[in-house]
Amino acid sequence: MIRKRKTITITSILIISLLLSGCKTTEIINNKLDFYSSNRSQSSTTIQKSAEELEQKEENSIPKYIQGKNIKYYAFEQLNEKQISLYQDIYSVIEGQSEGMTFDASEYTQEDIADMFRAVMTDHPELFYTTSYKLVKNYKNEELMSLKFEPIYDMNQGIVKEYKQKLATVGGNVLGTTQGMSNDYEKIKFFYTYLIHNAVYDIKAINSQNIVSALIDKETVCQGYSKAFEYLCQKSGINCTLVTGRANGQAHSWNYVECEGRGYWVDVTWGTSDYSGAVNFENFMITDDEIKKTHEITSELDLKECNSNQYNYYIQEGLYLEEYDYDTVKSYADQCMKNNDFITFKCKNFKVFSNSYQDLFQNEKIFDILPDIENVEYSLNEDLYVINVYV
Repeated sequence: MIRKRKTITITSILIISLLLSGCKTTEIINNKLDFYSSNRSQSSTTIQKSAEELEQKEENSIPKYIQGKNIKYYAFEQLNEKQISLYQDIYSVIEGQSEGMTFDASEYTQEDIADMFRAVMTDHPELFYTTSYKLVKNYKNEELMSLKFEPIYDMNQGIVKEYKQKLATVGGNVLGTTQGMSNDYEKIKFFYTYLIHNAVYDIKAINSQNIVSALIDKETVCQGYSKAFEYLCQKSGINCTLVTGRANGQAHSWNYVECEGRGYWVDVTWGTSDYSGAVNFENFMITDDEIKKTHEITSELDLKECNSNQYNYYIQEGLYLEEYDYDTVKSYADQCMKNNDFITFKCKNFKVFSNSYQDLFQNEKIFDILPDIENVEYSLNEDLYVINVYV
């Protein structure tokens, strides 16, 4: 009897103790990444100047989960020691599809967790199964004691496993195609054209914010294109990151990629064309000065300045017109028409662009270049001085 009474007394004390110390109250907050779905735009905006590239951290400061990998994680590389610890914890929870993790509120804030969640999702397109999380705030006597980070998974573990297997197959096939390519430019161009040929832009696409939509479902929006491009580049050992911002007044995403140590902008979404089989290369491997005419960055990443046109598509493919010349344009047409039903070339400046337009279309010299064609359609990009002709 005495032993039994003791047990009851202790239990009562525990309950009272919880009540007297102020029972923990819970506040639940749901957070999700911004959704990006804009298509190609025509208006001009400005872009923030990019900062100098951060120096690469010493090997012993790199978390174990990325040691030995030969790519950069751009969001990770600009973090301090405290942020790195939180970044690693959030990555580990999501990668393992765990229920969550609790953090001391005296060490991390709600904003810290939001920032590191965005950083992890920016660096890791392979974490395709979440875009949001729940934050449980626990209080004691109105004092915030802890924050529990709980990812909201968009699919169960069985479906995730199935998609991972499919992605491994698709990724293996795509990367296998690039094995014999001589340089990173050829690989980057292949990933760009592959995504455009194999995934259609569809605002109603399922899984539109992740790589599954572009690589498996074949229907996506700008976020899906950008993450899939980042994913393929990373798998190939090419430094690349997702960039978010605005274009034509709408939320938009695209990519920053490095080729032979130089930075370039790539917008896969704007590479899609209304003309069957045509790939638009106007926004492929372009400079800061070129992309700022149509895009504005809002994401905060320290990136190299993109000031080289060495690996611009038109220069690499020999389709860059420095002075207007009919015979040169005809040679471009012959080159393009060997494999395509369209002609594309880039002019050095507006004068060359204007002279080309006047002679080809106002003077109708395009029909001398294409004598067997009765009707042509063309598009003009006055910002980037590109002329496209579709037959």
